[in-house]
Amino acid sequence: MEILGLILFVIFALLGIALIFIGMMGTISIFVGSLIYASTTHFIKMDWKIILLLLGLTVFAETAENILSVWGAKKFGASGKSLLAVLAGGLIGGVIGGFFMPILGSLLGVLLGGCLAPVITEYKKRKKLKPSLKAGLGVLVGRMGGMLVKLAVALVMIVITLNIIKPLN
Repeated sequence: MEILGLILFVIFALLGIALIFIGMMGTISIFVGSLIYASTTHFIKMDWKIILLLLGLTVFAETAENILSVWGAKKFGASGKSLLAVLAGGLIGGVIGGFFMPILGSLLGVLLGGCLAPVITEYKKRKKLKPSLKAGLGVLVGRMGGMLVKLAVALVMIVITLNIIKPLN
């Protein structure tokens, strides 16, 4: 049963990393994979302290990504409507990009859609290109910063779980 838990953890961890790159909640996938592994070992190898630590890291990473995205957008002058446009543009871009080229197309679509949508939204509002482009850049900077933080936390979560499965010492 432990082998099944390990296989499922690896699948959920790889899925989690992929989800992070398309702007989705990949740390949740990694957490669920760790929880599945823990349950297959009856929480003997991975106790509730570790589960709570991984849950805390998950909440931190997802929150940090959102805060950094909003910070980047606001810092560079984006409006509240632009923040909604980021979400909608990223989602639509990811779906369209994934249709043409799975995974890489989704990643590019999320980035392009998430950056172009606030530029278009700000341009409609201000009728000036330069501040609209600046707002789009802010969204990109915030989103990339958030994605890097989330990726780093995800890798830490994976290392913690793998170290419990197969200790280094």
